[in-house]
Formats: sequence, C-alpha cells, structure tokens
Amino acid sequence: MKELLDKPYPLRQFLIVERDEIIEAKRKAEREAIEKLSDEDSAQKNSITKIISSTLANSFSTSLSGTLGGMLVEVIMKSVEKQKELSRKINVNYLSYTETQTLKFPIGHPRENELYVGHPTLSGVYYPINEFHKKVFEHKFAELNFLLMNLGAKKVEVEYISGWDFEAMSQVDVPSKGRGKLGEKTLNSKRTIYKANYEDNDSLKLPDELAWYHFEPTWQSVGEGRLNHNLHNFNLLLEYNNDFGINADLYATVSNIGFGTKNKFNKKESTTWKVVGEF
Repeated sequence: MKELLDKPYPLRQFLIVERDEIIEAKRKAEREAIEKLSDEDSAQKNSITKIISSTLANSFSTSLSGTLGGMLVEVIMKSVEKQKELSRKINVNYLSYTETQTLKFPIGHPRENELYVGHPTLSGVYYPINEFHKKVFEHKFAELNFLLMNLGAKKVEVEYISGWDFEAMSQVDVPSKGRGKLGEKTLNSKRTIYKANYEDNDSLKLPDELAWYHFEPTWQSVGEGRLNHNLHNFNLLLEYNNDFGINADLYATVSNIGFGTKNKFNKKESTTWKVVGEF
C-alpha cells in the first residue's frame, strides 16, 4: 500500500478494487505470461492478453472444477479484457479488498466495478468518479471552516459569488462547535449561504494535517496574520476551478467499458464563495 501512496498523484489517481482471488489470479497469470513470452516468437508478443487468458484457463482448470470454477474463470477473463481496454485511456491501479483496508472511502465503499478517484491533496482518500467533484469541494469548504474555527474565529459568513450554491451543497458536513448552516432564505436575500457564530471561541492554533492550506496563499496569509500579527478580521475567496481531468467525457468512456455507477455524474462547477468574518 505504501508503494501506491508514494506515487505522484497522476500515477495513484485512479483505483479499481476487486475480490482478492481475482487480483491474485490476474497477477499470477501476468507473471507466468511474461515468463512465457521469452519462449515465444515476436508475433506472439503482441498477444499477451491471449497468453494471460490461456494461463488463467489452465490454472483454474486444474485447481477448480464444476460450475463455480467456470464462472470464476469467466469473471476473471472479463476483468482482463476490461482492464486492457481501460488502460488505453488512463493509468489505473488494481487492488484487492484486503489491500485497501488502510485507504478511506465513503460509507458503503469500496465496491466492485467502481472507478475511484484519489483526493488531489489528501493521500489515501478515494471517491467514486461520479461524486468526485462534489466530495472534493465539500472537503475544501469544511477544511477552511475548520481552519478559521481553530484560529479563533468568532463570526464566519459565506457569500455566494458563482458556481455551486446552497441547493447543490446543502449536505456539506461542516465541523462546527457554533451555530452554522447553509440556508435558502439568506441566499435569496443577501446572497449569504452560510453563517456561524462562535461567541466563546478562544482557540489560537493551526490545525494538524491540513490538506489544502499549504496550496492556498490567501489562507496562509490569514493564518500568519492571526497567529503572529493579531489579525482581527478576514476577507478571502474559496475557489474551485480545477477538474483534475475528471469530466463527463471520461465518465462516459469508463461507463461504456463497464466501470462506474448508473448514478448521475456530478460535473465540476467553477465555484467562488466569498468568506468574511471576525476573530
């Protein structure tokens, strides 16, 4: 698992999880196929998938029998074909359920035949491709709120500028020890979509394990101002503009191959929220 997490983001971005026996069989067949290639002529080197298929069939015919064995071989063969087709589009990591126990997924995941996309700034966190953008933006907003709360914010107000509004983000899970919520009435009147008051907040610290802070100069400026220069108020922008290569075309491609869910794909919305408040 460390090998996966140590990879640069583009090489660990995509993940598919399969049953342990499928992963084991595919890896074994691939090793045997590569060894066999050294004894084959050059023409057969273009047919590695056929060699893997043959290796799988021979392996399982000797170790399994009856309907169960045949069904399992068929499942693995389909997985090999789908893997070959998907590899033409993107670089994907394949792991077993056992190997993913230290990774973090949404509740109810991981599932077979899902394509997961890694969080861009938080290693080891993966989301289903159709939920990727909403989940990443939710996390970014929650971290900003958590940062301000720990820096001692007594009042936080978020004004909608563009992109996702309260209808799309009303389920945001925001850590808060004060009163805060996203609301329709405030959006319609003042364009304010979030308010929170922390009357007795005497915190003055930078939280550990921040995923976005070190990539956001304006957040760092507020942190520095509060921790070392007695800053009393803040005015900054929360922005989400990068699609990280996750778009409707990619989703359609992987869905046609047989990965992803039938749930709606939540495409990226370039979003800007203005965040103001007092310490």
